[in-house]
Amino acid sequence: IKEQQIWCACLGAAPVKEKSLNLESLRAQYDECGFVIVRELFTKQQVAEIADRVDQFCRTKASTLGPMDVFYEKSERKPIKSIFRLEQHDDYFDRLARDFRLWSLVAAMFPRGEPQVDHVAYFGKAAQNESVTPAHQDNGFCFWTPPYCLKASLAIDAATSDNGVMICQRGSHRGGVLAHKPSSIEGFSQVLAEPLDIDAYPEVMICMDPGDVAVHHTNTIHRSGANTSDRPRRMLSVSYTSTVARHDEHKFQDVQAERQRFYGTKL
Repeated sequence: IKEQQIWCACLGAAPVKEKSLNLESLRAQYDECGFVIVRELFTKQQVAEIADRVDQFCRTKASTLGPMDVFYEKSERKPIKSIFRLEQHDDYFDRLARDFRLWSLVAAMFPRGEPQVDHVAYFGKAAQNESVTPAHQDNGFCFWTPPYCLKASLAIDAATSDNGVMICQRGSHRGGVLAHKPSSIEGFSQVLAEPLDIDAYPEVMICMDPGDVAVHHTNTIHRSGANTSDRPRRMLSVSYTSTVARHDEHKFQDVQAERQRFYGTKL
């Protein structure tokens, strides 16, 4: 109750009744598919406040970030493509990552341990933008063992079939971490070395309305296409790990060094 009241006060709204979630059913879907969507986890009013805070951050703070924390599209207007580690630059996003709805949802997905926030990221797909996200697994460059790590993505705008919706391969989390290689795409450093059979692991569009939250396993293969619509597709993604997961720092630093070499030729 206290966390709920703190969150609503942050939004300038009265406390609202907690959305009732069938966590057992959601966990079963997550375990089977490698992802699950929770509808209307946040209200329209709350999404509007989140959108305002994202817009404010983009206007006032994004330009002060280092080249590895913010990425821009190559189009003439150079809209922001992604921002990483938002929680380190604005306490608002750290509080959001610890919201009771997200926290209880994430806790139910982990077989063991308690949730902890890894980082908060923003992903934007501007209208009529050809940028794509290559197929990858988050654990292809995060290296958590056991893979008790997931990403909870909150839709700020509607995510539809024509505006660069995230696409997950159902059941692909069960095969462990597959081989990756450098993508040469700024903001998304790794791509699957070989595609995974979509007949055996069908692709599913994660279509959402504002306020919906999609949770996907760190080993779930996912990608997104171009935004061919006249509408943007923005979302916040919070990465969580379990307290029993261990990070392979050596492998992670190898990927980081590779990223720095790539971006060093671009800056």
